[in-house]
Amino acid sequence: MTPLLDNDINNLKLLGKKCRKADFSPSTLYILLKEKNAVLIGILLYICKNDGDSISKDDDKLIDWTRNFIELRSCDCSWYHVNDSIVQGYDSFSKDVAQHNDIVKPKSFQTVLVLDGTDVKIDIPYSKEINPPTFTVEMWVMFQGSDGYRSPLTARNGSKKDGCKGFLFYATPRSKWQFWIGNGKVGDIWIMLGGPGVQSNVWTHLAGVYNQKAQTVYFYVNGQEVEREIGIKYQPNNKQPLRIGAGNTENPIGNYFFNGKISEVRVWNVALTQDKIQANMSRRLIGAAKGLVGYWSLSEGSGNIARDRSKNSQNGTIYGEVNWNQSMIPMI
Repeated sequence: MTPLLDNDINNLKLLGKKCRKADFSPSTLYILLKEKNAVLIGILLYICKNDGDSISKDDDKLIDWTRNFIELRSCDCSWYHVNDSIVQGYDSFSKDVAQHNDIVKPKSFQTVLVLDGTDVKIDIPYSKEINPPTFTVEMWVMFQGSDGYRSPLTARNGSKKDGCKGFLFYATPRSKWQFWIGNGKVGDIWIMLGGPGVQSNVWTHLAGVYNQKAQTVYFYVNGQEVEREIGIKYQPNNKQPLRIGAGNTENPIGNYFFNGKISEVRVWNVALTQDKIQANMSRRLIGAAKGLVGYWSLSEGSGNIARDRSKNSQNGTIYGEVNWNQSMIPMI
């Protein structure tokens, strides 16, 4: 990998001031992508040093500091980033993205959680913050077979008898993706939005959005809108955990276990537009992103704790036989 050059550092601007090479730790370099005028622009974020000591990614100072993007200006060099301790190189990166204007494919494997479809699940205790009235929920999933309904993500309680509340994703018995939400009205069934066929052993991005002001719910698959419903009232889950990898949160054990791989589970308290979903879906996020109230990347690689990388720090517990794997997920 081409080392970071002194003149490259000198061309960086931090909060409008010139920066010294000693202010940065080049081993912890991140590239974020954002869309601007239909062209992907690279933005560099460095882990700043404080009095000679590296700041942890959990440090509040770093979270505040990263809100201010450091932009690379008039610098012709190799662009690269570190992700889960895997270094990936992109020569002439700015030229490549300007020409192709598409999702940048990964050049190495990344750590993901593998679920066996039998008893593996993650429970995040209930909190009002991750069950907002207006929301976006998104995740990457790879379905690897099994029959019946299979839920990669659920935050629900209630039923037709006492009012359906919350949301969930399903891979249906007919191998279709669906997104369900509840309006909380006694006697009403779940509002179901349908999606395309489930492709086994293929990474798929799912996103569900509800805009309370517009009373509209949207379902996106791989960044494309597949269905919307207008005139919909939504009632959030008000007592059950957020469950990754299984459904039926009313049952402590769970049901509808998902067989496959899951990564990058996110909950927002804003209704993201399609453009925003497309801009975010293929990159790791900084936990302090505005509106991000829950973020489980599921990239730990060991242990039975799913760390919440958002500012709320609502960690989840992984139940069952934990299995981590390396997978070529379309993330940078």
